Order: sequence, then C-alpha cells, then structure tokens
Amino acid sequence: MSLDLSGLDAPAAPADTAARAPLRRFEEDPENPRTEFDGPEFEAFVDDIRQRGILQPLVVVKTPTGKLRIRFGARRFRAAVRLKLDYVPYVVVNDARQLDGYAQVSENEKRKGLEPLELASFIAKRVALDESKSSIAQKLGISASMVTSLLALLDAPALIDELYASGRCRNAEYLYRLRRLLAKSEVLVLERVAEVGTITSTFLDRLAAEVEASSRPDALPGTIAPRVDSEPAGEGPSVGREGAIPSTPAAPAPKAQSARDRTVKREALNSTPIRDLRIQGKHAGRDVVLVLSRLPSVGGRVFVRYEDGGGEAEVACGDVVLMSLTGSAA
Repeated sequence: MSLDLSGLDAPAAPADTAARAPLRRFEEDPENPRTEFDGPEFEAFVDDIRQRGILQPLVVVKTPTGKLRIRFGARRFRAAVRLKLDYVPYVVVNDARQLDGYAQVSENEKRKGLEPLELASFIAKRVALDESKSSIAQKLGISASMVTSLLALLDAPALIDELYASGRCRNAEYLYRLRRLLAKSEVLVLERVAEVGTITSTFLDRLAAEVEASSRPDALPGTIAPRVDSEPAGEGPSVGREGAIPSTPAAPAPKAQSARDRTVKREALNSTPIRDLRIQGKHAGRDVVLVLSRLPSVGGRVFVRYEDGGGEAEVACGDVVLMSLTGSAA
C-alpha cells in the first residue's frame, strides 16, 4: 500500500502570501534521504528559480532552538543559498503523517527521484530500526528483490563503486547482478567490464554465460573461458581405459540447451534490423518512452518523454527501468 501524500503538493498558502524568513533561520533535516544535489538537472532548477523565484513554500517544523527545520524543499533551499536570496517562503506543518521518513521519500520521488544510493541509505536506516525488508518494500512500492539490490550498494566492491560514481551504471539491479558475477570470476569480470562503456542487460547476459562456462568442471583452473560468441573447439574420439579407441562409441546422451546455445540463438535473432523502435519504461514511477532522436549532454544519461503529458527530460540511465521494446522487422 503506497502512502497517500497528495496533500504535499498543496501548501497551506501560496508562495506570495506565505510567511518569509531569512536563510539563517532555516536548517536542513539530517534525516533527509536526499544527499545528492549536483548535476545538470539541479543547475537547470537553479536557473528556473533565478527567473521565477520560489513558487512553492518550504515545508518546515519549528525546533526548540527556534530554527525552521526543512521537511520538504531542500533543493529549493539550496538553490536559494546559491542565489543568495534575502528571504524564503515557508509554511509550518504539524501533521504527523507528513513527519514520517517515508513521506520525505515519497515527496522526493514525486519531484525528482532519489538516486539509488540515497534510497539505499534510507532503507538501511529503516532496517536498523528493526523494520522488515518486506514492509519497507511495500511502503516504498518496490519489490523485495529491489530492496536487496539497493542495500548491496552500501558495502559494494571497488568495481561497483567506480561504475556507480562514474555514471556508467546506476541501475541497482544491474550492479547487484554484476557483484554476484564478480564473486564467481573476478578476473573475467574485470576484463570484460574494462572493454565496455555503459553496463547493459545484454552485456550482463553474455557475461553470465561466460562465467558459467569458466566454472564448468572441465575448465582449466585460472583460465578465462572463450567468449560465448566464439566457435567451440573440435573434439577427437574418446579414448578407452587401456588407450584403445572404441570401434563403436556410444552415442552421446541428448543435453539440455546450453547457455552458449541460448546466447547464439539470441544473437541470431538480434541480427534482424528493427524499425519503428519504441522502448518503454518507468522513471520515478511514471510511464516514459525513450527519446532516441536526441543525444544526452553527457554519457550515462538519456532523454525520456513522459506518457502522462509531462514533456521530455534528460535523466540518468540507471534511474529508468525498462519495461518493453516493440517494433517491426525491417
């Protein structure tokens, strides 16, 4: 059951009639799950406030020291600090439903989705309070497996940290898959990751097939298995116990389709050109379509068009959950 926080978008007073206070009166909430503010989207947000001012008041609670602690509006406050505004509009909230940590997560998701590591830190705090992962998943509206993937970001190996920090991959589920493969075959994984740019689902499928091949009983220790798209080496006739070649070797038993066979079949299908390509997904809980005709400003980002009429935006690739791909054969 998701939180009903629709009232957060309707402050008690519009910005032009709300109370105002100088910047020194405000303090940020140390429990705010959002910790990442930099980037092109924040710069655009600052420019918008420079042109139009703060259109919606900050939502605050009063502390015993007289400070106004920001519950909702940390990005607006930081933009005001950047612009050195004299006063900032605010409203005081006393509704207990809006003082819950999940309310901050929900409010952030409705405006600009939290980065995966921010959400992971929030989940870890709830776990430390003895809240079950299933309960956390239900309240956040995500799967239990996603909770596991997110938490794995907090104590990740150096490779995972580097991929996240560089923006090559910010998809928590992809990074969790990669971490599991890294534990099985570190040398192979490090080599393959060094050969690619952005981590994709297709890359992970191929890598998993290679790791599986390298872990077979007949694989030599310390060697890297051949790529899954390479041809298998030929095999000669089997030799009996005394070294004689059997004159009528038994026919091999039929085997289940191997990972390599599945990969080869998939690649054969992928060789067919596709026209009218349409990739659908979700960003911050909203249905989107990837805009393939526009190049992003930097690597690791992509343009999406919101299906609810919200226009287009440039977002991090890792924040988009791909749902379907449609098109027709050329």
